[in-house]
Amino acid sequence: DKVGIGTTSPTKTLEVDGSYNLGTNAFINYNATYPYTINIENTAGVGNLTFQAGTGSTGFKSKIELQGGNTATDASITLTTADNTRMTILNSGNVGIGDPNPSGKLVVSGSGTINLHIDNSGTGDTGLLGKRNATSIFGMFDDASDSKLRIVNYQAEPIEFSVDRGGSETIVMTMLNSGNVGIGETSPSFPLDVVKSGNTGDPLTQAIAYQLGIRNSSSNTGAATSIAFGHETFDFSAFISAIRTSSGTHPTADLTFGSRPSDNATFVEHMRISSDGNVGIGTNSPSAISGNNQLHIHKQDSNHNYIHFTNTTTGVTHDDGLLVGINGD
Repeated sequence: DKVGIGTTSPTKTLEVDGSYNLGTNAFINYNATYPYTINIENTAGVGNLTFQAGTGSTGFKSKIELQGGNTATDASITLTTADNTRMTILNSGNVGIGDPNPSGKLVVSGSGTINLHIDNSGTGDTGLLGKRNATSIFGMFDDASDSKLRIVNYQAEPIEFSVDRGGSETIVMTMLNSGNVGIGETSPSFPLDVVKSGNTGDPLTQAIAYQLGIRNSSSNTGAATSIAFGHETFDFSAFISAIRTSSGTHPTADLTFGSRPSDNATFVEHMRISSDGNVGIGTNSPSAISGNNQLHIHKQDSNHNYIHFTNTTTGVTHDDGLLVGINGD
């Protein structure tokens, strides 16, 4: 029940000692070296080895193709399902999933919503880590300890966000190791440093004149767009706010300034510039006389209310300089 070709003592059902031809081109050769190998090639040293499952419709065939030749550029490996190449490994070592000619070490190409899915079924971090010569360079991962997404430059160098990388690159935002963030500035000097060049527009009529814009998406009258100021880890202690005063497409607004009058007190508005140009100190409804813009100073009690003028000659105490106002008596 054993057949030997080239041997009188076969140990297998079919044992071939030497070489035999498959058709007119390929042959299987035992080259007498360890480990044992099977070579499929023609007389020019070129051949493919295909492992295929399924012989019916091409839609049900899966196969692995090992492609070799007499030059390095001929060597590649492809994995195919349903008669479509799913993965290619080129002679360069580049691997393509959905890409038969990958230009990088790993190229993933597809038409689906999610082309690359990383799933961690354990309890550790999930992410990507970039190294150069075994040294960590950058990382992007979900920290398992607090579920926060982190983007890290392990080299303590800036992180830059740019556009049009292949052409005339523009660096849009820079984050320094110090924590300073620059928008339009690659060497920010402040926690937030916003720079815009060529802003020669008129701030009264052209948006190009502005470096920073803050908006409230509400269209309701009374909606506030505000900036708050604080110290250390304590609550905010002062504010500037724009209060919407109309509902038009280009609405009007009052500009207000306020702070806490004492520790733990609620905010108090100190000054308001109304949309028509009136300035109120101590009042949120500065009024005008005969339609003329004015400075309106109001005190929320019946005591004296003065404007105090001093300079370096008069001194700065309450008895110095010139007082203009109302005597509460």
